[in-house]
Amino acid sequence: MHRQAAHAGFFYPQTKKQCEIMFERWKAQQNEIHSDGDICAGIAPHAGWMFSGYTAYQVFDALHRVVPDAKTFIVFGAIHIPGVFAPCTWGAGTWNTPLGDIEIAQEITEQLIENKIVEVNANAHMHEHSIEVLLPFIQHFFPQAKFVPIMVPVMSSANTLGKNIAQLVFGQQESNNTTIAICSTDLTHYGSRFGFNPAGSGHKSLEWVKNNNDKRIIDLMLQLQDAKIVEEVQKNQNACGGGAIAATLMFAKVAGRSQGKLLHYTTSWDVDPQGEIDNFVGYSGIVI
Repeated sequence: MHRQAAHAGFFYPQTKKQCEIMFERWKAQQNEIHSDGDICAGIAPHAGWMFSGYTAYQVFDALHRVVPDAKTFIVFGAIHIPGVFAPCTWGAGTWNTPLGDIEIAQEITEQLIENKIVEVNANAHMHEHSIEVLLPFIQHFFPQAKFVPIMVPVMSSANTLGKNIAQLVFGQQESNNTTIAICSTDLTHYGSRFGFNPAGSGHKSLEWVKNNNDKRIIDLMLQLQDAKIVEEVQKNQNACGGGAIAATLMFAKVAGRSQGKLLHYTTSWDVDPQGEIDNFVGYSGIVI
C-alpha cells in the first residue's frame, strides 16, 4: 500500500530541490556539537521546518556521523488526530515524500504484527504529520534505509512497547548496530492558542517554558526516565509525543544506553521573534 505525501508544501517544502536547499543551509549553520560513542536513538521535533527543521537536522546529522550505515529506522510518532488508542503501524508498502519513495521495513513490521506488539491501522497514519515530516531527513542522510512507522498514544504502557520492540530488534544479530529508534515530538505548546498559559505572556512566559516546563522533560529524557514521562506530560503538557518519548527511551535502555545528549534546543519564538510573546512551541534535538 502506498501513502502519498500529505503535508509537503505545508509543514515542509513541496519539491526535492527546495528540501535540498534547506539541507545545505542547515549544513552551513552546523554547530559541530555531536555525540561521542554509539548512538541507537534520537528525539527530534516535527513542526514546520522553518521553525524546527534545523533542530531535527542536528539529530540526523549526528546519527549519520556515528551510524552511517543505519539500515532501519523505527519511528515512534506523536498523535494529533482523534480515535487512535493503541500503537499502530502502516503494514506494508511505501511512503512518498518530495525526495521519492521510502520503503516500509517489511520483515520487522510483520514480526511486530505477528507478535501483537502493534496493530495495523492505516487510517491513523493517513493524515498525521509527525512521522512524515522526518522522513526526508532519513532519505537525505540514509538513502537506502527503510522504516517502520508506529503511532504511539500517551499511555502508561508506552515504555513496555519500546522494550518489546527493542527485544525483537536486538534479538536479531544483524540488526544490532543498524536499527535506530526515532521519537517524533515537540515540547510545550504554550499560549492562548493552545489553551495553556499558566505563566501569562511576554518574556516571563518564555523563560518559564525554557527554564521550567521544557527543562523538566528534557532532563527526564536525558536521564532515560521512561517510567516518568507519561505522567509528566499529562500533568505539565510539555510534550505532544509522551508515548513516543517513553517508547524511545526504553528502546535505548534495552540497547544498553544510560543517558542522552542534548544537541539543540529552541522555541518557535526564538526562531521567528515577531509580535508579542504569546503563542510558541519548544523543540529539542537529542541523541542517545
